Amino acid sequence: MQRFKIGCRTMRDGVVVSGVFLLTGLALLGAGKFLVPVLLHLDLVVQGLGGLLPLFVTFILISTYLRTTSTDAEHTGGAGGGLSSPPRA
Repeated sequence: MQRFKIGCRTMRDGVVVSGVFLLTGLALLGAGKFLVPVLLHLDLVVQGLGGLLPLFVTFILISTYLRTTSTDAEHTGGAGGGLSSPPRA
């Protein structure tokens, strides 16, 4: 049974996607500040979207971590978590 539908399959993919979200958010913040006209408060809408995208980075990384550790625990039969634990007796 697959619990987590959100998140990337590997941490490397999660970091890449998070970096893309972060850079896109910063680009939207800059565009909303300097390029987009004030027409109908469009600049605030673009800045709001640019501010929300970096917030999604934490959710992407946490869900990717949970997804990778849960699949590791299912395959190895252990507790998962990515931490070294003593062998079971």
